[in-house]
Amino acid sequence: LNLLYAFGGGDGEGVTFEEPYALGIVGDKLAVTEGVPSRRITRVVVFDVSGDQPQQVLEIPKVGWQAGRALVGASGNVYITEGPAVTIYNPEGKVVRKIDHTPTGKVYNPRGLCADDQGNAYFVNALPFANIMKIELK
Repeated sequence: LNLLYAFGGGDGEGVTFEEPYALGIVGDKLAVTEGVPSRRITRVVVFDVSGDQPQQVLEIPKVGWQAGRALVGASGNVYITEGPAVTIYNPEGKVVRKIDHTPTGKVYNPRGLCADDQGNAYFVNALPFANIMKIELK
């Protein structure tokens, strides 16, 4: 195992993190979710990891304090498990919509957002539903 590089650790270059806690990757877009306790906010920072070094391409500076994993869809929209729903932000950081139900049922405290090769995402729907739900990443 060889470390290829590290970033975000306060080395004076680029973005720095206080407490990053979740990663989500789709293609060449890596989304890092971070709680910033000193400022009582949660943010998501998106990087393009297609080159030799990650390049920051987007920051959503204030998302819900219950935010979890984030993924970036093909359109650049950012999908974040956030409290009782999956919240979709556009590339400018504005809320586009909240997914709080799907054709198969209600969304409740989604966790573990993961993508497949066909542009879909899956998440765990918490109790009392205790199922896996699938959404389309656009």
